[in-house]
Amino acid sequence: MKGNKGGKGGFGDNPQNINRKGRPTGSGLNLTSLLKERLEKIPDGKKKAYKEIFIDKLLHKALVEGDIQSFKLIMNYVDGLPKSIVDMNLFDGRETQETVSKLIDKWNEK
Repeated sequence: MKGNKGGKGGFGDNPQNINRKGRPTGSGLNLTSLLKERLEKIPDGKKKAYKEIFIDKLLHKALVEGDIQSFKLIMNYVDGLPKSIVDMNLFDGRETQETVSKLIDKWNEK
């Protein structure tokens, strides 16, 4: 244990201190909810909300200025990232379970 060298205390010794329900939903104490709230506001002297201004600037940067990173960001959110295909066969096509079992057996022989 890093911070508790004596091994005493913590939730194991004090289960009454566990917050089993967690933080209340919609408590507004996180960065995402604060950011979403701000993006809904319309700045003084403007006709559009911050979120609309943000999207306009992002699109301009990607499409007019040709910024590749902005373009990739838009594509990732619109279409999503391409799916990764994971080959579950290891070593010359043998099934994963068989291969893992053999590797474990070899490890235990040492």
